[in-house]
Amino acid sequence: MAGELITFERWYHRVTVEARPNREHIVLSANQYYRVPPGDSVAALAPARPGEFHTRGA
Repeated sequence: MAGELITFERWYHRVTVEARPNREHIVLSANQYYRVPPGDSVAALAPARPGEFHTRGA
C-alpha cells in the first residue's frame, strides 16, 4: 500500500512504497541507466492483488 514502510531481515535498508502512474517508464529508465541486458530487469515492486505485492527481478 502506498506509504507503507518495508524493512528486511537481512538487509539494513528500508523502502517506502509509492504509487506511481508511470511505473513502467521508471523501470525501463532504470534498466537503461544500469545497462541491464535484454530479458532481465531491475527489481521492482508491483501490485499482485489489492493489498499484496511481489518482487520482480533480484
